[in-house]
Amino acid sequence: MRFVACVVGLALVGCGSSVISSSPDAGRPVDAGIVAVSLRSLTYQPANETVNQGMTITWTNDDTVLHTVTSGPPGQPDGRFDEQLPPGASFSYTFKSPGSYPYFCRIHYTMGMVGSVTVAPTANP
Repeated sequence: MRFVACVVGLALVGCGSSVISSSPDAGRPVDAGIVAVSLRSLTYQPANETVNQGMTITWTNDDTVLHTVTSGPPGQPDGRFDEQLPPGASFSYTFKSPGSYPYFCRIHYTMGMVGSVTVAPTANP
């Protein structure tokens, strides 16, 4: 199984595509081009992610009900993004500035469906 994952990963990199990854450690930024977050069981998985500036998060609704990915503190949209995701749909957003970005599901935030992205600045050479 590990061998197959390595071969697929190498094939993706070799084709110029971004490798999908999730943070192995919430405190350490992910260094792949795209980070995947799954919406399932009324949660974002993982709920909290740390990435480097300029990276993209892709949320995919793997649940059986409609969800949203709405930027801002729970119940307080800030206008950065607000996407409805029916089952099977995806939404991507590239974080261009360092900072902390909370987000929530407009429908289920009172049930704890909230998340956040922390964006670390890129190092200047």
